[in-house]
Amino acid sequence: LSATGSVLTDPAIAATGDMDSTAVTIRTRKGRLCQINTSRRAAYGYDQRFEVLGSAGLLQCGNHTPTEVVQWDANGIRADKPEAFFLQRYAAAYKLEIAHFFDCLQNGTPFKTTVTDGVAAQRLADAASESCNSGLPITF
Repeated sequence: LSATGSVLTDPAIAATGDMDSTAVTIRTRKGRLCQINTSRRAAYGYDQRFEVLGSAGLLQCGNHTPTEVVQWDANGIRADKPEAFFLQRYAAAYKLEIAHFFDCLQNGTPFKTTVTDGVAAQRLADAASESCNSGLPITF
């Protein structure tokens, strides 16, 4: 895992010792690459999307917008901006998580995610921070 970051949009972030723009590259044991790019500021809304690219095709998940209407004409292409804040985007997901949690408690079924999943995610986050601070890749 290699990570780097900069302060590109808000100088006040630097005063706290943090960054507002980052890039993380992860190479798996099988050689697969994962790239994560972040910025604390997207002037057009809450921008979060992903792509999975492979030899057999592409899987893409785009931004949520208030409508799916896109206007194409001689003046250009216009569409709604992405939702403005993460709570708008993930409201339905949070409700599903809470419903799953209570369903597992009531029925004794296993949770879809575990403490082990959370610990693994935290290891990656810590490695990204360490790599960014040291300028060196972190190997697991």
